[in-house]
Amino acid sequence: MKSRTAFILRRALLAVAIVPVAWLIAFASGIGALVAREELHVGNAQGSTVTCRYIHAAGTYEMLDFTENPDAVVCALFVSVRSPPVSGDHWAAPLPPDKAVQIECRFIRYPADGDNGLGTRFVADAPLRLKVNFAARQLTVIGEDDRSALGEPVFDPTLSADTRANAWGALVYFPHGAVPILAGDPPGRLTLVIFSDNGHAALMLLPPRGALLWTRDGGCRISA
Repeated sequence: MKSRTAFILRRALLAVAIVPVAWLIAFASGIGALVAREELHVGNAQGSTVTCRYIHAAGTYEMLDFTENPDAVVCALFVSVRSPPVSGDHWAAPLPPDKAVQIECRFIRYPADGDNGLGTRFVADAPLRLKVNFAARQLTVIGEDDRSALGEPVFDPTLSADTRANAWGALVYFPHGAVPILAGDPPGRLTLVIFSDNGHAALMLLPPRGALLWTRDGGCRISA
């Protein structure tokens, strides 16, 4: 009886010892395992967002695809969360939260009457190029034409001035651009939100009067 008890105890101790070793191996490898796949399509957008969700030793990770054919997107069972793909439809990638970098942001097309073409700007082959430092609350539009069209960005005044609190990303408005819908009296408002942890982004256009005209899903990554 004692021998059997000792055998079971040794097995239990061995199992307990294996768990942290397995965790360390998984952490060192940086491999994430697929746990979910989600699709999102908004209104009349000419495309959908496919999110592949992974779990790894240090937490969770999302890989985003923006495509007109979501059925063709297959989530890999395992990915390296340290070196995710940043080409093709992988518009989004993690961004440094506390230093200045140049990034490019792309969004799904959303044609709409009365938006002066803003719903079809900043797409795959013509991204919105920005210089950002999230922690310092700094965001500048790089392209002269885009800067003229959108105007100077204004950070949401309700956000904290604490640099650590701002490292999550940015929420800015473009209330005074040269595009007619942004230059009227009263002006419309274009809002941009970017998340630094995975590069996910969105554009939202509110006309001078009425309800939200559209929301465009998209992503940002460091410029090549």
